[in-house]
Amino acid sequence: MNRSIALVSLLIIFVVTLPLFFITIPLGISIYNNLIKRKNRVIFSYGSLDIMLSKRHELILKWVRITKDNLKEEHSLSESLLVLRGKAMDRENGMAIRFELEQQISQLLGEFFVAIKSYPEFTSNNEVMSLHQSLKDIEEKISIARKKYNTSVIAYNNALKTVPKNIIAAAMSYSPMESFKATEVNKANTDLSKLLDG
Repeated sequence: MNRSIALVSLLIIFVVTLPLFFITIPLGISIYNNLIKRKNRVIFSYGSLDIMLSKRHELILKWVRITKDNLKEEHSLSESLLVLRGKAMDRENGMAIRFELEQQISQLLGEFFVAIKSYPEFTSNNEVMSLHQSLKDIEEKISIARKKYNTSVIAYNNALKTVPKNIIAAAMSYSPMESFKATEVNKANTDLSKLLDG
């Protein structure tokens, strides 16, 4: 191959690959940044959800302390609630286990409030009613935070499955995140705030 053909070939390669380079690098950076933003949204929304769940844990402890002396028959329910609360607060558990424990807490709280309805002394107690309202409010906030968290998880998980984001996500070792699903009991049974109102 003579020199002029080599230079023309090099020029053609340069002209063809240069635009690809200027398209590929910005596209890769854009995809990378998009994945980072989606992951950060999941982390942020989990933080908000975690704050609401922690507040509920505090309220549960107060609730059990206020009612324990008058609820001798429901002692096992109170104990189960405290045990689940302790397990849910354990940071060693993964998200899937924690979310399952939180669902069990919601179910037990529902049972607890149904049982309390048979004790008229509680409905006339201002401290109990104030705590009742606080629990109702926190349950609504948990529901909103859970929806935001699940929405961000769906967007993140979908991004991990779409081309070309899946290639960059695999290179970054990103994996799908757990959503906070309602159990079948909760779907069929309740909106805890309705039980709290009753």
